[in-house]
Amino acid sequence: MPHTPSPPAHLAWAGGPLGRYAVRSARGIDRRLLGAGPLVVAALACVLVALLRLQSCFATGWSGRTPTTRMCPSDLATAVGADNLGRGLAAYLSGDLDVRQPPLTAAVMSLIGGVTDAPTLLTAQQALVITWAVLAVVLLGLMAVRVATVPGADPTQVVLSPVAALTVLVSPDLLGVALATLGLVAWLRRRAALAGVLLGLAVMARTYPLVLLAVMVAVVLVRDPQRRPDLRPLALGALGGVVAVALPLAWHPGTIISAWRAWWAAGTSLGSPWHVPSLVGTAVPDPLAVALSVLGWVAAAFVVALLLTRRGPAPSLAGLALVAVAIVLVTGTAAPPGASLWLVPLAALAGVRWRDHLVWAACEGAYFVAHWLFVNGLVEHTKGLPAGWYAVFLLVRLAGIAWLARAAVPSISGRHAPTGTLDRLPSACGKPPPVVGDAAYPPVTEGP
Repeated sequence: MPHTPSPPAHLAWAGGPLGRYAVRSARGIDRRLLGAGPLVVAALACVLVALLRLQSCFATGWSGRTPTTRMCPSDLATAVGADNLGRGLAAYLSGDLDVRQPPLTAAVMSLIGGVTDAPTLLTAQQALVITWAVLAVVLLGLMAVRVATVPGADPTQVVLSPVAALTVLVSPDLLGVALATLGLVAWLRRRAALAGVLLGLAVMARTYPLVLLAVMVAVVLVRDPQRRPDLRPLALGALGGVVAVALPLAWHPGTIISAWRAWWAAGTSLGSPWHVPSLVGTAVPDPLAVALSVLGWVAAAFVVALLLTRRGPAPSLAGLALVAVAIVLVTGTAAPPGASLWLVPLAALAGVRWRDHLVWAACEGAYFVAHWLFVNGLVEHTKGLPAGWYAVFLLVRLAGIAWLARAAVPSISGRHAPTGTLDRLPSACGKPPPVVGDAAYPPVTEGP
């Protein structure tokens, strides 16, 4: 039988698929490179690249036009002065501090802000960003180590993604991303109660984990009825996570919903396709923009239901989650550059190929530059990007996200099933003529 050469097994850690006849070694170099130590080192390298991008603002601060002209913005640093984070966690819990973030994110930011408070604004900003960078190394490393325990996942995409290096210090989304990812991995490892707690905490840090919860429930109800008993501990755990964050703020309920109330009244902003008409002077009314955003959730539910109910092998939960989050992201009223961080661990869990990941990352990088050039042009027209070109790069970003979502479809439809199974029969190309009897594939045991 002719032998089809396969890539060396030690290349699997770099994202290359195992060959047709390759067997993953339990003690090979790929196992060593995917251990906790190398993944944490890779996470450190990712965060150091992110810090390098912020070096101009580290020297001059995050005030004025420097963040946009030098492309070193950070909502973390800006919040130190804008939200007065130096007053600390006690001020936030007492309702005296209005942090424009969901409750858990706001609590963590105010805690770090109080610990890193300094006499000057620049020193306080530098201390907070450095502290958050240390936290980012821990969270990225922890995500990668846990993702490595999921069969078919690629943990290197968590810590080596260019998108992670671009966005990890732009906004505080990493906290919610880490909690949601760890919750999803816990669910895949059949630890329903822990998954519920982590996802409940993630909901209080960002809204996107609601999409993950909905997808998980849909998969159980439609495709995995044996796990229906796990829905109860999942729900109770999620409720417990939400209550654990909301209870300290019970005396100030307005603080709990302030971020979502601000989102409801904010209208469209850069990154959303619904914001494009405003670039030519015709803004989409705020109620219509919110309705379109809600329709995005409906569209995500429809696509997930379509993929779940079509004939074929059981869908991949991570692939479904990536598709759903991508739809909600691109149809929202706001999609800042930092929001793309949510897709990084989902791509890793879905086993998306590095080629597809890098195509998406290139689109995100192009949009990142265009975004801040356009923002700078709003102040200084001679040093900015025209609205037309900004719209072009926004379409490039949306196309990149669509490419990534489509790359997850094979894992949903089962097209990556191993060769030689009933899901994917071996190709006859390059094979000897078929025979009848025990040597046939599938074996023919019946006589004429």
